[in-house]
Amino acid sequence: MEKRDYDFLVLWNDGYAREAGVMGYPTTWVVDQEGRIAFDVLGGGQRVLQELGWRVEALLEDGND
Repeated sequence: MEKRDYDFLVLWNDGYAREAGVMGYPTTWVVDQEGRIAFDVLGGGQRVLQELGWRVEALLEDGND
């Protein structure tokens, strides 16, 4: 991470990714108001950003009921 000057958070723990069912990198988890993984997105790029946007908006709307 330092070598490539990355400044984003990464969860890395020996064996945790396998136990959590991570199938590839990057994997992004969005956690709901209860602390549960509401959904995960595999990959990166513009498509992922768009998907994250509408999914987070949907979670926020559900939380306002």
